[in-house]
Parts: sequence; structure tokens; C-alpha cells
Amino acid sequence: MGGSKRTLEKMWEEDEQKRKELLEVPSIVAESHELIGELKAQLGNSRETIASLKKQIVESNSIKVKLQDYFVGGLVGAILGAILAKVL
Repeated sequence: MGGSKRTLEKMWEEDEQKRKELLEVPSIVAESHELIGELKAQLGNSRETIASLKKQIVESNSIKVKLQDYFVGGLVGAILGAILAKVL
């Protein structure tokens, strides 16, 4: 009889543990819901950042920006060329 009593006690403990776990399910679901909301917000922020970066890439590849880069590069080259011509 001692073995059957232990088996019943063990079954009772397992049932109690299962009940506790089931009671925790709503809080786990609520936490998951909050995490999903946070992830959605972060995803939205990421989309905005990506859109902004794409816009910056397009703007930096425009002909206007390229001409400015070429002008500044040519000006710097001319100044360095003049300095080197006087030195040499």
C-alpha cells in the first residue's frame, strides 16, 4: 500500500503542477502580446530608417551632387598642382 500511496501523491503533485502551469498561460500570452507590439513598433522604425537611407542614397547619386564633387576635386587638384609647380 505504501507504493500506491506514493504513486497517488506523485500524481496529485503532477496535477497541481499542471494546474499552476495552466494558470500562468494568460500572463504568458499577455507578455507575448506586449512583445509583439514592441516588435511591430521597432519594425516600423526600421522601415522609416530604411526609407530615409534609400532617399539619401538616391540624393547622393544625383548629378548635382556628382558635379559638386567633381568641382571640389578639380579645385583641390588645381591648387595642389599650382603648389607643386612652384615648389618644383
